[in-house]
Amino acid sequence: MRGCILDVGSGLGNIAKYFNTENIDKVILSGRTEEMYLQLKNRFSHSEKCAIIHMDITDERCIKMLSSYRINVVTCLNVLGHIKDDVKALANMHRILGKKGILLPR
Repeated sequence: MRGCILDVGSGLGNIAKYFNTENIDKVILSGRTEEMYLQLKNRFSHSEKCAIIHMDITDERCIKMLSSYRINVVTCLNVLGHIKDDVKALANMHRILGKKGILLPR
């Protein structure tokens, strides 16, 4: 599979380290707060396969921010319970994905 994985609410990146990047173009890790973004950047900025972004999945601007990536998979693990407008978050994840994209919420 070619394309990208977007991990919404990556936290410290504990789950992202298990992604097999051999057959994908990029793993996009996201942090909503400045603190989480900086921690991800410190931990993963050395990896050519990782992009670190500071975004709020409920904000419409994230769709434009991610438009240059061909995102095939969106993961959202242990995050939805922490988002006030989870319906908006899911709608934006759906808009970010390609037609045959896969959403993996938990």
